[in-house]
Amino acid sequence: FTDLPDDARDAFAKEAQVHSLGRDEEVSDFALALVIEGEFDVAATIVDASAERIRTGAVLRSQGTIGDPMELRLIGASEQGKVAIWDAESVERAFRTCPWVAEDLASLADRTQALVGVTMGPLAERLEPERRQAFTDRLEVKRLEPGEVLIEQGKIVPGILLVGVG
Repeated sequence: FTDLPDDARDAFAKEAQVHSLGRDEEVSDFALALVIEGEFDVAATIVDASAERIRTGAVLRSQGTIGDPMELRLIGASEQGKVAIWDAESVERAFRTCPWVAEDLASLADRTQALVGVTMGPLAERLEPERRQAFTDRLEVKRLEPGEVLIEQGKIVPGILLVGVG
């Protein structure tokens, strides 16, 4: 948030809702989250499977650049954790003067959205969380524009391709 002007950063900090959560307690309905202390699992609101774990200092934008976002929730993974969350209006207002920060956060959210998408498909049903994470940790998220060719018919697929979102 260092790119924000001082007054915008101060106003943004005042708009934060800070939640202290214990293990398995959760918070949802946020546009941006900052982990102040502890660890949290990220999951879709409609499934039990966790997509990834974020730790102190992590910033999570709920909407990426790919399609409609899946609703996310943060679940306490440590005995005591603290997270600040903001709604969409606060985020829009704060980053109006430096839209590149919002764009960077949205690009980072693409990976989270893709990982959450994986938890809702057949892969999640067939793999235990540890194996699924070992598999997805090695994947690179690639965003494709409409009409962009990923692989041409008849060509060899260069590894494993998994559609997480879109």
